[in-house]
Amino acid sequence: MKYLYLLLIYAFSNDLFSFLPEDILPGGFDLSDIGILLLLIGILVIFLKEKDFSILFNPYTTLVVILFFLIAIEAGIASINYNQSIISGVISTRRYWYYLTLIPFIFWLKDVKSVEIFLELLSTVALVIFILSIVNYITPVVFQHEWAAGHHKRAGVVRAFIPAMDLLTFTTFWQFVLWLEVEEKKSKSLIKTGIFYGAHVFRQSRGRLITLTAVMLGLLIYKRKFKAFFLAAFLASIGFFVLQYTMEQNIMEYAFASTVEDISENTGTWEGRLENIQSDVDHFLNHIWIGSGAVALRLSEGGGFSSQEMDRLEEIANTADLGYTRWLKSFGLAGVLWLGALFYFAIRDCIRASSLATKQARIIPLFVSTYFVFVAISSVTLNHFQFPPRIMVLCLCFAALTRIQWEAIRKASSNNNAPLHDNGDIDTNAVKPY
Repeated sequence: MKYLYLLLIYAFSNDLFSFLPEDILPGGFDLSDIGILLLLIGILVIFLKEKDFSILFNPYTTLVVILFFLIAIEAGIASINYNQSIISGVISTRRYWYYLTLIPFIFWLKDVKSVEIFLELLSTVALVIFILSIVNYITPVVFQHEWAAGHHKRAGVVRAFIPAMDLLTFTTFWQFVLWLEVEEKKSKSLIKTGIFYGAHVFRQSRGRLITLTAVMLGLLIYKRKFKAFFLAAFLASIGFFVLQYTMEQNIMEYAFASTVEDISENTGTWEGRLENIQSDVDHFLNHIWIGSGAVALRLSEGGGFSSQEMDRLEEIANTADLGYTRWLKSFGLAGVLWLGALFYFAIRDCIRASSLATKQARIIPLFVSTYFVFVAISSVTLNHFQFPPRIMVLCLCFAALTRIQWEAIRKASSNNNAPLHDNGDIDTNAVKPY
């Protein structure tokens, strides 16, 4: 039941995977707000049933508390700078409440096995959604979204709509790591990896596809899996040549070639992104310390602004398309420090969890490390820190790292196999997670 409950929250964070219209709820609210309600109910149940909350004294919980403090400040600044109520600012920033999913992940996924079960459940859902996306592409009636019938053209082909690309990317890495590390799951995980990678080609999101490919190849080299490297290259070559001879323009070749051209010549979508980056940096320099409150703007209220002013405010409040500069614009130097701390603890804990985990459990730190490398690179154009579905999988990763370290210190404190000082006492610092 707990897995289905967490999955339901994730589905609502992802607007229930676009199976219902976006405007089904009145008052400017959306389906992700139902996920917040479910999340808060779950947290209430946890605090009523659990007796030991010491595991919550970890860096990620601290960072979430600090983030909520920053959000409260932003709501206050927005009230001053943009003449809106503080309550409106709080409502506008409600998507950040998904950082609270760290709590149910920590308390309900109490061991590596439960994390693996949930990741496999997510993989199954991703597979079903991709199959439905193919059906939707042939006869666009499955999803309720403005892009359901297609989203522009690339390489002469209408881009497919897949409502859960973040989930597909996340589970691609999971299946890829399973293929590399778990012998008994090699066949199934290889097939799923190929299917999920194919979904990225099908969607034609160039930045996502290129970063995914680079990280996967990098992991193969890092793990010295040269046989797997050549197998992956062979399978990719087959797919490449199939596309080459069955399409007027190879969409895989176009994805890589056009990206290089756009970046080197500042053309295409990259030209628009450069303008947005410059706009974000300019806004940051004008509000360098803690932002201007733009992240807390609730434009649905109108606020008595003219249409020209509304256009300007919509651009200021925009958090899509870009990652780092949007965060920089939203929270200023305070946000830079927060994000720097998040990266520091993630890197540190990936290393620690890998050394503390049992041989069977080391697959989780490897997976988290791989996904976090993807996050670090792709955050140039993908905003992983301000959108609910991406926030949730980050919290899942951090909860898994926390649990691995927490169980290691408990085990070390309760048996004689723990590291010892010279005087024979247990060296809990050797396994202390924080």
